[in-house]
Amino acid sequence: MATLHLPEQLDLNRFLSIQAHDLKTPFNHIIGFSRVMLSGQDGPLTEYQREDLTTIYNSGARMLDWLSAIIEIARLNGGEKTPQPSEFDLPRVMEEALSQWKRAHPTRKFDFENRCTCAKTTCHLDEFQIRQALVSFVSYVAEFVKPPARILLIAADEDDHLFFTIRSLGEKNKTPSAIDLELQGYIGQAYITQHGGKIRLVQENEDGVTIQFTLPRSVSSA
Repeated sequence: MATLHLPEQLDLNRFLSIQAHDLKTPFNHIIGFSRVMLSGQDGPLTEYQREDLTTIYNSGARMLDWLSAIIEIARLNGGEKTPQPSEFDLPRVMEEALSQWKRAHPTRKFDFENRCTCAKTTCHLDEFQIRQALVSFVSYVAEFVKPPARILLIAADEDDHLFFTIRSLGEKNKTPSAIDLELQGYIGQAYITQHGGKIRLVQENEDGVTIQFTLPRSVSSA
């Protein structure tokens, strides 16, 4: 019989990174089966049942968001997320970032304005990290408004850099989630900083929040 040894110390960053799939599985089940029931595939629902299942679905999705962010931060802190640059088309990645956010938050009603006015739209950056930074900052600004609302995602030229504006507009949410702000703000800022970018502005407005930052058009491999 094998001898078991209890760990005297746990490397939490490593544990979260390695066990990411298993940690997410229960929440994916909660979200998936709730979605099936809400679609009516398992039979008709009463109004009360639909309301309860919607609460379960939204809560599961929120917890999965938090867990995914914590795992992402663990990988960042563990040095696993250094930029791996490749050439990509910026407008495509901007659109994919918004689509990713909308898939993760299907019940939150936001209209999006996505605009890239760059003369040259090809970049040489880490495509995954730039997409994830945009998703994180969209989540950040979305916390400050109540749906239905609007979110602007704009990229423009600034000398030899890219200049981004992400802004939410709508009725002000007076109780944004501190957890979401901490997690998503950290991830977005970490990925921008890793690329040599700079946060220019994080400002609360009467109708939402504005984030502005710059990025180089190209970075070298680590």
